[in-house]
Amino acid sequence: MSLLIAMTGFADEWTLVTNPAELQAGDQIVLGCYTKGKTASTTISGSQTKYLEGITSTFSGSQLVSMNESTAVFTLSGNASAWTLTNQNGQVLGATAAKKLAWNNPNATNTWTITENGIQSTNSSFGTIQYNEQGSSRFTVYTSSQTPVQIYRKGSAVPQVTIHYQGFPYRKTHCDDPVFKAGTEYTISSFIPVVNGKRFVAWNFEGEEYAPGATITVPEKDVLFIPVWHDETGIANNETRVNATKQIRNGQLIIVRDGVEYDVMGVKLQ
Repeated sequence: MSLLIAMTGFADEWTLVTNPAELQAGDQIVLGCYTKGKTASTTISGSQTKYLEGITSTFSGSQLVSMNESTAVFTLSGNASAWTLTNQNGQVLGATAAKKLAWNNPNATNTWTITENGIQSTNSSFGTIQYNEQGSSRFTVYTSSQTPVQIYRKGSAVPQVTIHYQGFPYRKTHCDDPVFKAGTEYTISSFIPVVNGKRFVAWNFEGEEYAPGATITVPEKDVLFIPVWHDETGIANNETRVNATKQIRNGQLIIVRDGVEYDVMGVKLQ
């Protein structure tokens, strides 16, 4: 008789992933096929075909309600272009060919992409992980169309936010701005801005001032640090303390302060 483990409490909920782009390193996931009531196990079986055995679990709507104790719980590492899937026993899932999965095989391709189209080996000739009941209940890589597999993640998605410094954009080697997980610690840049006739005092975010090198807990929304200056007379320039909002328009970041629009460099827009 299979042992099913019931899961209660928010922290232990396993929820269907509907947007794979939200997956992050450190997430724990389970592979399932809710139409068949199966999850992928830690056991690889077969001779000509190597597959993860499908074992009985219970699904309800978008949640995995209970799962067999032998279900493989994968921890993601790497990034969206090359995820690594490591189970609770420290074994890394790879593929050596279509219909052939392997644990900890140095000759396997051990990285994956996860998109709306499924979990695909980064060696595209090996195919995508799907479910099949031919001969036995199984999850493996197929190049043909089989039953799609769903991904269930433990807990909820952690928001990812951007952090900007008004008038001082990142120096970067790629197009996308860096993102940060809400709830993590972030160290503010130690860079001291320089503007003729003014002395930099602090970075302002929502009425709070932070010194360069200070740490904050990343909130669940984007952060825009606004520089606070003193002019040559030593009087604070309060204009920089006005709350600002950000908008994305035609792919461009727009900063709005007191009804006036600026680009990310702080240049006033017409």
